[in-house]
Amino acid sequence: MSKEHYSGYEDEIREYRLSFNRAFAYTAIVLILLGMGLDYGLYPHLQYLFGAARIVVSLLIYCIIIILRTKWGQDRAEMLAFVWLLLPQIMITWMIGATEGATSMYSIGLYLAIFGASLGLPTTFRFNLVLGFVTFLLYLAACSIHPESFMLHGAFVVNSLILLFVIVISAVSCFFNERARFILFRLKTEVAEKNRQLEETNKNLADIKGQMLQ
Repeated sequence: MSKEHYSGYEDEIREYRLSFNRAFAYTAIVLILLGMGLDYGLYPHLQYLFGAARIVVSLLIYCIIIILRTKWGQDRAEMLAFVWLLLPQIMITWMIGATEGATSMYSIGLYLAIFGASLGLPTTFRFNLVLGFVTFLLYLAACSIHPESFMLHGAFVVNSLILLFVIVISAVSCFFNERARFILFRLKTEVAEKNRQLEETNKNLADIKGQMLQ
């Protein structure tokens, strides 16, 4: 495609990402707050501390949603999306460190967040890969607080491998999703161009017909 067509794709995908960014951020807030039920069921003695953390993270994400409605925020939508997606990961890894480390059930939340970012948001391969890599580093830091679980066997190895599998699968999915979106845009652009050419041809034929009748 020409540079002009590619520029058109960037404009279209920018609006697409902005709308999905805001919608998915609202969804994340709802899921984070619903997680209070998990806190109550798994760690009732920590439910108030974890509940406060969930409220703070939800408020921070909501602030980013408001910023995304401004011109400044829209120009930095990808950076802001990375920030608000990373906030729940920081919260979850903190919870992992505050509980049992590698054996904590909260590691499942990390997998869901990465999968959600790749499936629910039109992110790029690089974006998802960096998010996954930072999440993995946070998970290592959380597990290191508990030396008894931070060992090259058992739950730590299993959870680390699953997390890496999820990161790779999500990044590859993002790559092909982005490619599919570009192909659809290219096909739509080509059809629009063909229709424009057809309209011009019909107009020229009508003009010729009118001249012949005269």
